[in-house]
Amino acid sequence: MKSSAHIGSAGLNPFGGGWLFARDPLFYVAVLAGLVAWLLPKQHQGMAWTVVLGKAVLEECGFRYGVQGWLGDFAWGQRMVVPGISTANILTSLVFTGAHFIYHPPLWAAAVFVPSLIFGWAWERYCNILAPVLLHFLYNWLLFNRFLG
Repeated sequence: MKSSAHIGSAGLNPFGGGWLFARDPLFYVAVLAGLVAWLLPKQHQGMAWTVVLGKAVLEECGFRYGVQGWLGDFAWGQRMVVPGISTANILTSLVFTGAHFIYHPPLWAAAVFVPSLIFGWAWERYCNILAPVLLHFLYNWLLFNRFLG
């Protein structure tokens, strides 16, 4: 797992560590947090899993590896606002949320801020794009394709 000494993406292999994050109990706490999506009203009709996965891959590569990684290359971006949440993560989450205002109603767009912080936490904790992509995929799958109705 990544130390908080380096949060940026300069020189980072975005697939470093492979699936090691799957051994961390905190990763499963983050997975369970996605169940909150079941408490929200269903926003859209279901989406094919390939579409949900594609969106997760594109958004996480752009926002985590791109924006958050770049902001994390600066000393001020590495500063922890609260344990596990860097300035780079908060700023990236604000940009991520702002981008969702383009396609979603205001309350839905604002609702992505906390999940974005979780995706950013996973990116910084595991130094691996697979962890936030998987979380993003699961959260969206639960939101758009309810398993129980």
